[in-house]
Amino acid sequence: MSPRAEDLTSPAGALSAALAALCEANAEAEQWRRWQYARTAADYAAEVWWHPAASSEQRAEASRCLRLSYDLDEQTKARHAQLRAPTHLKAG
Repeated sequence: MSPRAEDLTSPAGALSAALAALCEANAEAEQWRRWQYARTAADYAAEVWWHPAASSEQRAEASRCLRLSYDLDEQTKARHAQLRAPTHLKAG
């Protein structure tokens, strides 16, 4: 496992990856690439938010990352809302 991959298991590493993905999304000219980066950022930010070792400051920063990601990609917003929905409310 590379040092970067190991770092992604920590809240700080995942938050750093989320911020990097947001920067890439904002700099990307092609819309589909922006969506890819936004989704990546949202996934990393969600990992930070749910990580048991994350501090309140890290969770707050992760929440900001999620909002920015959602602004870039509405489908990501819908997917994350579905993932957070209680299991008994999901269609099936």
